[in-house]
Amino acid sequence: MQRLQITPGGSILAALVIFLLVTHAIRKSGHSVTLTGPEDYKGEPRTDEWWVPLHQQLVQEATNTSYDVIFYGDSITESFRGTMSGTTNERLAGNLDIFSSMFNNKERVGKKIRGNAFGMAGDQTQHLLWRVYHGELSRAHPPSVAVLHIGTNNLGRARIQAEGEDEHIAIENAVPTVTKHVLFMLKSFHQMAPKN
Repeated sequence: MQRLQITPGGSILAALVIFLLVTHAIRKSGHSVTLTGPEDYKGEPRTDEWWVPLHQQLVQEATNTSYDVIFYGDSITESFRGTMSGTTNERLAGNLDIFSSMFNNKERVGKKIRGNAFGMAGDQTQHLLWRVYHGELSRAHPPSVAVLHIGTNNLGRARIQAEGEDEHIAIENAVPTVTKHVLFMLKSFHQMAPKN
């Protein structure tokens, strides 16, 4: 039997380490991050033919069901659903089983914790921000907890597009934008679901 172990202390430590690394990278790059408000930028949709139908499916799930926790993110998060780019993937079937046993199984923790994974392969921060503003965060049924895992593809794209520039510098230069988008998302979560 496969087990996925999540330790609260480990999650807090990982978040702290990521925050410190991002802060260090911003300072070292000489950039600053200015957050002027989510009304200034609400992300961008993608044009992949599978992307809009999957977004619409996630909006329906967010609208029709009340969740205790929703994981928002990219392909890593989508893999919790057992899919990749909106298509069932046999290699990932075990991921769905593990996720379901962790979140939709009352025997696990003494009560049923409803959870879902709203991930899309290849998404960058601007795409998730758009998805949140366009229905994946339901005002009627906001989750009690939202977990974000996003930004990896922004940094990967920066590395690919470096073209003669030092890849490390290109990634470092992308960090302030990623950070700003994540801050916009956090602010939007607070505005759209202030009681949670």
